[in-house]
Amino acid sequence: GCAPPPDRDVEVLGTPIVGGVPTTGWDPVVMLQSNAGLCSGTVISPDVVLTAAHCLDGAVAPVNVYWCDDYYNVGYDHHMAATDFYPHPDYLVGAATADIAVVLLPQESPVTPVPINRELASEDWLDPSNPFTFLGFGVTGYGLADNGVKREVEIDIDQFYDDVLLYMDKAHNTCFGDSGGPGMTDHAGDWAVAGVNSGGDGACAQYGIAVEVAFYEAWIDGYTGGWDPYADDDADGWTVGDGDCDDAD
Repeated sequence: GCAPPPDRDVEVLGTPIVGGVPTTGWDPVVMLQSNAGLCSGTVISPDVVLTAAHCLDGAVAPVNVYWCDDYYNVGYDHHMAATDFYPHPDYLVGAATADIAVVLLPQESPVTPVPINRELASEDWLDPSNPFTFLGFGVTGYGLADNGVKREVEIDIDQFYDDVLLYMDKAHNTCFGDSGGPGMTDHAGDWAVAGVNSGGDGACAQYGIAVEVAFYEAWIDGYTGGWDPYADDDADGWTVGDGDCDDAD
């Protein structure tokens, strides 16, 4: 079963899911909590979590990693305290450039990770027929306090340049606490992390920004070794949309 819900008194960082729905799937999507605040992340190899660099601004170990779906009302099924975490060396505080980081788990994840997308953004696959699925544990609107629930929402990518993906959907967005969470794509046939939630307008009502993961493929591979679960026929340990927190050990 799930552990008792922890204290809710924690700062929420970055941008929540607006216009989306709660989900009990997407098992590799985790919640991160440290003295720097609350964020989201994705397990992308057995012992690596991908998140946003600004989620670690001023962070002092440990960074607590939680697996489950409703942190405050139900609790969590699994927890690890990570002491090693690294923002990208090109990250500048307050900027979206290189707003990407890794958290190294002290032991293997209890769920099968999801790989990163390795194809740079292009008009060949970024169109309305291939919206991203954004996920996170953030609030559902400015000024609200309903963070801690894993939510998902589909959003089209409107623009892309360098390492930035921009989406401008006034009814669907990411918000405070979703920072570090994934923008998922299955355009190549299997689900992969293509974006990392970075920021947006202060009201979470106009636009959002994600860092393009493929742009930092080599840097990420330096921590994951290029791990890919789809190369393993037995790597089917997570679900899309109907997961259960009791699946983890």
